[in-house]
Amino acid sequence: GFGIDGTYVIKYKYQNEKDGEWISSLGAYVGDAPIIRWKHTANLYWNYQNWGVNFQQQFTRGYDDQNSSSSVAEGYRDHKVSDYTIYNISGTYKGFKNLEVTAGIKNIFDEDPPASNVGDNFQMGYDPRYADPLGRTYFVRGTYKF
Repeated sequence: GFGIDGTYVIKYKYQNEKDGEWISSLGAYVGDAPIIRWKHTANLYWNYQNWGVNFQQQFTRGYDDQNSSSSVAEGYRDHKVSDYTIYNISGTYKGFKNLEVTAGIKNIFDEDPPASNVGDNFQMGYDPRYADPLGRTYFVRGTYKF
């Protein structure tokens, strides 16, 4: 089967004070964070008897970076954060009584987070609200129902 879950933001404006100027951070880092215009998770899955496989794409559209800070170097003041896409895969076995076991790989291709000027989260070089710096990770999960 196939499934997709996504969000497309058409308009996003706010005011910092009553009767103040309307500000849009749609697709740009304004104020405390960017509002991402498009983000989705798509799944391609297959199940047969006690077995299941899931292949997943996670995509986040890029945005205009935090460029107004005086700490941003001159050559980076018009920086755009790139789109971020990772792929994950997992397999599940349900053949045990009340127990489901899943194992998988997140970020199969070991994608680095896109570069960002943001520095207000106790780190530099990427935005942790937008991307995961861990790279390829492996996991095993067990779910017991009683």
